[in-house]
Amino acid sequence: MAVAAATRIAVVVVVLALEVLAPAARGLRRDDFPPGFLFGAATSAYQIEGAYLDDNKGLNNWDVFTHLQGGRLGGVNSAGIAFYNRLINALLQKGIQPFVTLNHFDIPHELETRYGGWLGAAIREEFEYYSDVCFNAFGDRVRFWTTFNEPNLSTRHQYILGEFPPNHCSPPSGDSRREPYAAAHNILLSHAAAVHNYKTNYQAKQGGSIGIVIAVKWYEPLTNSTEDVRAARRALAFEVDWFLDPIFFGDYPREMREILSSNLPKFTPEEKKLLQNNKVDFIGINHYTAIYAKDCIYSPCTLDTYEGNALVYAIGRRNGKIIGKPTALHGYFVVPEAMEKVVMYVNDRYRNTTIYITENGYSQHSDTSMEDLINDVEIVNYMHDYLKYLSSAIRKGANVGGYFALSIVDNFEWVYGYTVKFGLYQVDFDTQERIPRMSSKWYRDFLTSSSLTDGLQVRSPGRISDRRNGDVADDHYHRYTEDVEILHNLGVNSYRFSISWARILPRGRFGGVNSAGIAFYNRLIDALLQKGIQPFVTLNHFDIPQELEIRYGGWLGAGIREEFGYYSDVCFKAFGDRVRFWTTFNEPNLIAKFQFMLGAYPPNRCSPPFGSCNSGDSRREPYTAAHNILLSHAAAVHNYKTNYQAKQGGSIGIVVAMKWYEPLTNSTEDVRAARRALAFEVDWFLDPIFFGEYPREMREILSSNLPKFTPEEKKLLQNKVDFIGINQYTAIYAKDCIYSP
Repeated sequence: MAVAAATRIAVVVVVLALEVLAPAARGLRRDDFPPGFLFGAATSAYQIEGAYLDDNKGLNNWDVFTHLQGGRLGGVNSAGIAFYNRLINALLQKGIQPFVTLNHFDIPHELETRYGGWLGAAIREEFEYYSDVCFNAFGDRVRFWTTFNEPNLSTRHQYILGEFPPNHCSPPSGDSRREPYAAAHNILLSHAAAVHNYKTNYQAKQGGSIGIVIAVKWYEPLTNSTEDVRAARRALAFEVDWFLDPIFFGDYPREMREILSSNLPKFTPEEKKLLQNNKVDFIGINHYTAIYAKDCIYSPCTLDTYEGNALVYAIGRRNGKIIGKPTALHGYFVVPEAMEKVVMYVNDRYRNTTIYITENGYSQHSDTSMEDLINDVEIVNYMHDYLKYLSSAIRKGANVGGYFALSIVDNFEWVYGYTVKFGLYQVDFDTQERIPRMSSKWYRDFLTSSSLTDGLQVRSPGRISDRRNGDVADDHYHRYTEDVEILHNLGVNSYRFSISWARILPRGRFGGVNSAGIAFYNRLIDALLQKGIQPFVTLNHFDIPQELEIRYGGWLGAGIREEFGYYSDVCFKAFGDRVRFWTTFNEPNLIAKFQFMLGAYPPNRCSPPFGSCNSGDSRREPYTAAHNILLSHAAAVHNYKTNYQAKQGGSIGIVVAMKWYEPLTNSTEDVRAARRALAFEVDWFLDPIFFGEYPREMREILSSNLPKFTPEEKKLLQNKVDFIGINQYTAIYAKDCIYSP
């Protein structure tokens, strides 16, 4: 009973966390990825199926029952066929596309006994027979096949490190310098035979595609030396090119042929032809991490990692600093930018072949507290950041067709057993109950459009004082009628609110207008007017669509001006018949300071002495951003006054934050300092709007760091506002720093 009660309490905590604490990564949306892009979750048979003794499955090399009892030497197991038919049909009924792997580490134990597993050439015919059974039984409904999952990883763990069955390594048994390459050779030719069979006998009538999945760790040179740069390239050759070069080019990579010599098998002319004439339709990449690569040809090393065969030493630290946050798996670090590097490497080397990210995920220790396992902020942030760099690779031209998170549920993680957790759903292995984690909600909800501020809260919840976010906030979106009633009861006759740019245009001009967003603000405006409350509407109050941050660098890119012009026009057109007061920006002087000088707001850019950020230039970027904001404002005002004001009868202005500066003393220097502070606070934005130029004080002090307006821009700016909004809270003393230390 105590266990059951604890489970119930955990579930209650989850519900609360999902609704209140979860930092849903709204810096990303499904719209950030191309039409038809697949999103899924990944598993493997041995890791999740169980049913150890059910339905006559044969022993495999992981000591469980599998598809074909005894390989070709026994009959096809009808119960196994029936199980996968039920699974495939159930997925299709829910609109979920099966993405099927033929081999994910496990083989029938019979084949290990008869042939020595992948070390025996006869296993090639076994795999071809097995794959044919699967194509014949399931291919009418399966559109995506992969022959092997991570053969580069399985051969290493089976025949170099001896961690996976059949546990060969040297010493004490096996030959770690020869056997992995013999096994890989047989896997490659098994793959080629299966692909040939599928393309010859099934593809045209079934309409599917076939590929292979490779584990890809990114190798970063430990130093900038030529030797380490070459070592990183060599490590990738032994990691990726090992399997993909034969498939695309008919032979192993040069680096492997030179180093391994006679330990590396050779393809016959017929085998090369078989490989090259049956190219894959896509490449699957399982990517998790990156590591530093150190040369071991010209430098002494301990060659005790599997990279040792490439004469490379892999290490997680450089100059005492770790490459990324460690995860529960030894040697796996969080390095999101490696996703883009991996994808671009594979895309460029293998001729823009379609890529699927077939696994990506973050591992937690099983002894992590229940609360942290369920409220898995690390997994949400991991997925968000890796997807961000995947999206960047796509924008740079990579041909990526889908992404699969690992895993749906916690599972048996091979040699780690149940000591690490990858699941979007927590599994109680005593009861088999599935409990949704925060990451499952994020993955479900990340289709929702989002803005830049949301993205910050996901990536860096610690930057928010209470580590919470605006996911739910006051739930005004669903409870606006209650809030309008509160306003009515207060007796106010105006309500100032801002429109979420990302709710109206989730991807800026690169996606359509979100009708649900338009409908929400229409309902809010109408509800206010019915109560005699005048809407006072702000177009931008700090947040912008994350898409624009990615495309233009936010307010640092001139391209955002056209985006704001388009967005404001959509709003004028949709709401202007009922809105009498518009403001273009709220506190743009604070936006520029907090985003680009102090780095406290997203995108968190700054430089010393103003702050410690990963990037930025606090002496130049605030003024670049402000320049683009001012010209965006001017374009919107011009459009409103030209096309809408006369027929709609409204007015338009801007809101500036205004702190009062009182001289610290009556000295001329401090009096001038107070005036100078006001110039940098208020005149910064209002002088260009009224006089066409930045204030004299800023021009003199900032010099070339302050952008200049062209004559055309000066003319555009002087479409003067109808009113000025002032946000005023406080005052402070000002002390001169020109003549005083």
